[in-house]
Amino acid sequence: MRTATARVFRVQESAMRESAKCGDCVGGLSGMDDGLTSRDREAYRLLTEGADVPEPDIERLVGLGLADREAWVAGMYAALDPRGAARRQLADARAELERAAARLADVPHLDGLATYWDPERWYSGAAAEFLPTPEEMNRRIGDVSAAAEVETWTAQPARPVDRDPEVQRAGVERMVGVLERGVRARSLYPASAVCHGQTRAYVDSIIEAGAEVRAVDMPFPRMLIIDARHLFIDNLVVEDASSNSGWHVFDRAIVMWARSIFSLFWDAGRRWQDTSPTDGTLSARQALILRELAAGYDQEQTAARVGVGARTVGKELAEARAALGMHTTAQLMAWWGQMAVTRSGDGPRRSAS
Repeated sequence: MRTATARVFRVQESAMRESAKCGDCVGGLSGMDDGLTSRDREAYRLLTEGADVPEPDIERLVGLGLADREAWVAGMYAALDPRGAARRQLADARAELERAAARLADVPHLDGLATYWDPERWYSGAAAEFLPTPEEMNRRIGDVSAAAEVETWTAQPARPVDRDPEVQRAGVERMVGVLERGVRARSLYPASAVCHGQTRAYVDSIIEAGAEVRAVDMPFPRMLIIDARHLFIDNLVVEDASSNSGWHVFDRAIVMWARSIFSLFWDAGRRWQDTSPTDGTLSARQALILRELAAGYDQEQTAARVGVGARTVGKELAEARAALGMHTTAQLMAWWGQMAVTRSGDGPRRSAS
C-alpha cells in the first residue's frame, strides 16, 4: 500500500470524467492563459495537506501539472512535485522563444521577396525608427556602438560647451574602448571647437588612442554612422518633440547617402593636428568670428554662436582690421577667403611685407 495517502483527495465522479478527457497530458502553465494564480497556490497547499479541494480548482491543478489521478485508488488525486512542473514550464518557454526567434529570423527573408513582387524596383530594407527622448536616443546609440565592428563616423556641429569632467572622462573611455576593439573612428568638429580648451583636450585624447579628427570651417549636419548600416540623425519630422529626440535610420540606401555627405565634409576639413587655437596675427576669438562670418552668418548671428554681444563682434573686427592694415570688413573677409586655401593653422597668418 502506498504511504502518500495524505496527499490525495477523493473528488466527485463528474470531476473524474472531466479529467479523463485530458488523457495522459502532462499539463503546464503554457496551457493556462492566466498562469499560476494565488488561488492555484492555495489549492495546491490544501491538496498536499489532504484537505477538500473544489472541483474547478483540482481541474486547474491537473492542467498546471501540479496534480494527477491517483493510479492506485479510484477517484483519488495526488499532488505532484512542483519542480517537475517548473522544469516542464521552462522547457515549454524555451521552445516558444526558439520558435519566436526563428520567425523573427525569417523577417528579412520575407522582406527580400519584394524583389520578386516588383522586380523593376530595388528595396533596401526597413526605413527608420523615431526615438522620442534623449534617454532612448542615447541608449540606442550605446547599444549599436557597443556592437560596432568596422567603423564609427561622427559629425558634431554644435558650438562646444563645458561639460562635467566625469562625463568627458567617460566619453574618452568609451571611445578608447571602441578603438581598442579595432574599430576605425572618424569625427568632424566645427573649427570653433579648436578654441575650446575642454573639447581640444578630449579630441587630443582620442587622437592619441587612434581616432581621426578634422575641423570644418563651414556648417554641417549632425550625424552618427556606424558600420555603414546605422545612421542617427536629429528629428526634423515630429513636431513638438524633445529637442534631443532623433531617428535611427537603417535603410541602406539612406545610410550610404548620408555617408557620402559625411565624406564631402571630411574631404573639406583640416586635420585637427594642423589647427591651432591662436595664430601670429589674429586672436582666437577674431579667427572664430571670421570663420562664422565666412560660413554665411551675419554679425548678430555670429555674436550668438560665439557667445558674445554684437558690440564685442564689432570691436573684434575693428581690431582685426587695424592689425592687418585694412579699412573695411569687406577687405578683411576677402583676405580671409584668399588665405583660407593656404593656411595650415587654425587662422591665417599675415604675410611679411
